Amino acid sequence: MQDAIVYFDIAAVVIMFVAMGSVLIRKVTHGPTYYTYFSLVVVITLTCLASMCSQLYDNAVTNAWIDVSVRSNVARDLMRMAYFVLRSVNPLAYLVFIAVVSNTTHRLRRNLVMRLAFWAPIAVAMLVILTNPLHGGVFAYTNDVMHRGGLMWVIYLCAIYYSLWGVGHLVRWRKVLVREKFLALMALYPMNLVAVLIQTFMPKMRVEMFFTAVAVMLVSILVMRPEEEIDDLTGTLSLKSFEEMCRRAFIIERPLCLVFIDIANKDRLRALAGPGMFRNIVRAVSLQVKNYNRRGDELYYLRNGLFCISAHNLDASESLAIALRSAKEGREAAKALPEQSMVVQLRTCVVRVPQDVGDDQTLQTFTRRIGRVIPEPCVTTYEELSRHKGFLLQMNLANIVERGIAERAFEVYYQPIWNVQQKRFCSAEALVRLHDPEFGYVSPGLFIPEAEQSGAIVDVGRIVLQKICQFLGTVDFAATQLEYVELNLSVEQCMQPDLVPQLLGLLKDNHVESRRINLEITETSESYSQTVIDNNMRALAQVGITLSLDDYGSGYSSLARMFSLPIDVVKLDKSLVDGMGDPAVRTVVADTVVTMQKIGKKVLVEGVETEEQSKELVGMGVDYLQGYLYARPLCEEDFIAFLMERNASALPYTHSQQGSCS
Repeated sequence: MQDAIVYFDIAAVVIMFVAMGSVLIRKVTHGPTYYTYFSLVVVITLTCLASMCSQLYDNAVTNAWIDVSVRSNVARDLMRMAYFVLRSVNPLAYLVFIAVVSNTTHRLRRNLVMRLAFWAPIAVAMLVILTNPLHGGVFAYTNDVMHRGGLMWVIYLCAIYYSLWGVGHLVRWRKVLVREKFLALMALYPMNLVAVLIQTFMPKMRVEMFFTAVAVMLVSILVMRPEEEIDDLTGTLSLKSFEEMCRRAFIIERPLCLVFIDIANKDRLRALAGPGMFRNIVRAVSLQVKNYNRRGDELYYLRNGLFCISAHNLDASESLAIALRSAKEGREAAKALPEQSMVVQLRTCVVRVPQDVGDDQTLQTFTRRIGRVIPEPCVTTYEELSRHKGFLLQMNLANIVERGIAERAFEVYYQPIWNVQQKRFCSAEALVRLHDPEFGYVSPGLFIPEAEQSGAIVDVGRIVLQKICQFLGTVDFAATQLEYVELNLSVEQCMQPDLVPQLLGLLKDNHVESRRINLEITETSESYSQTVIDNNMRALAQVGITLSLDDYGSGYSSLARMFSLPIDVVKLDKSLVDGMGDPAVRTVVADTVVTMQKIGKKVLVEGVETEEQSKELVGMGVDYLQGYLYARPLCEEDFIAFLMERNASALPYTHSQQGSCS
């Protein structure tokens, strides 16, 4: 039986060394959670070693394996005292770990009474254990056999006290933990209870530390998951960890001070240095900020050059000091890189929770939009930003889009397109606009990306499509003598399985011929199914709806895509027109026009703003011209009046005239 006792202790030591080794191998000793877990593992490992050593010594003395002349009662007593000290600390250390994992450590020290309740029991237990040589009330040896004294109940009560506190804390804050983490953290308590029961009825079966070690290993597997919580690039905490931390903070009402540090010129750095060197820049910034960090603060990398320091118990001046210091350290990061001429520009913002931000959704919205609401490199605060209307607009885009959908407030404006050969306006591009009752005119460059990100773009597109079809079926549109209207469908709309019947149904309901619609499509990323989109486009083309390839020349454009779909018109992007002052760009535009026309495509050029550009493009043989030189986007009323006048007189262009509602 004695051998079995030793085997349990040895097994516990092995398990704890494996747990400690996994922490070191995975390099997860930084950050409050991982630092606390590593400390817990060390304490329990020392407890297992103390238990094993004291038991081995007792067994050796009992079996006369050690000569009487070399026995040391002092060493024996010290080993046993070390075990009781460490064993008493275990429940306290585990309670602290639970509080750190759940982000509720502030609850343990929120006032003097709570702090006294937290420290008093362990202080009493330590006093009783350390004074045992004077009174022998905890343990004593008689004829080399250990006997537990009457003061042992103090140690038991201390363990029960912290265990009940730990169980209550877990139950109280279970909402901040996922189910598997909650169960893994709770498992230690029933396992310890089983171990106590076993030792009560079979005193020589010292399985308590073995059960504790198994419970800690379970925590290591189910709670400590660095592959999910640590960012691979920087070694800091990840975006997922940040989102979980914020969610918990609002549930437990924990004050936070968040210092956001964003690489403001990330796009330029990535373009100049390439993706690989940009990753090195991010690592360098991360290292600089991490080295400056105060112990106890958490550093998160939120992707795309954005970091966040989660600092606790700071006032506004201290927060700004950290922000300024972090920005300085970040700017120094590029000096360690080969490309020393590159300058890292940072924008830094201090956000206090809950003083500045009262809910998790608002905080996550700010995190996503920090590059938009802080356009220039600077050090600022959320409080200062919130005074500006532009900031409020950015932060409320989701609500603005939802309100626009609910009230069907999206309007369609039309920009006429000039037919070079016919010398008249033959078509127009439909453009969506939004006037919000609170914020007024909202740029499409703001609400369209928001709608695309949230998925609301499908509902927006459906509203716009309905309004266009209704307009195409009116007598007023027929009077304009336009051939068709171009409409740019979002990629999400193109992916809809009911796109074809939906569009055909709208055309039929409004008595509109399919040839009156031209759909503009753009290049799509690999995250979308090109097959589904192409099948929808071919089905629409078969019923007489024409297709255009939009924004040709603004990025990657595939000739194979034009051959795979029945494209009628290729639209050259405004960036090509703006660059025609460069002879090389002018040559590219001219060659593109010739090439497209040779393969049977019409060429439309967007963004024409000067007569010089117009004459040059006409000389190249383009088919259609669109831009402010000819007309700005107009609401239905002004659009009809404009076309009735211009097409009747066959005037080639007008210098950006606007109507009453444009």
